[in-house]
Amino acid sequence: MSRLKKITLADGSEVFTTTVFDLLVANYGIDRGLGGGNVASSYDEDVPYTPAWQEKITGVTRKNVIAVAREFAINAEKHGADPW
Repeated sequence: MSRLKKITLADGSEVFTTTVFDLLVANYGIDRGLGGGNVASSYDEDVPYTPAWQEKITGVTRKNVIAVAREFAINAEKHGADPW
């Protein structure tokens, strides 16, 4: 589902727009339906910000990164998003 929306400006010209949230998550490699070359469809793709991508830079296995991320998500769900 595309998050892009075409709008008509006061002068009659048309432009595409999207939400600030969609622009933000685009920087984290999350596919929000906008497509593009830096969008991963799985954690195993070597695309910026994926576990596979960081593995070659940090040496931390993607399996461990995924496990820690899931632990953070479970903790946030149980205790609220801000643990401090």
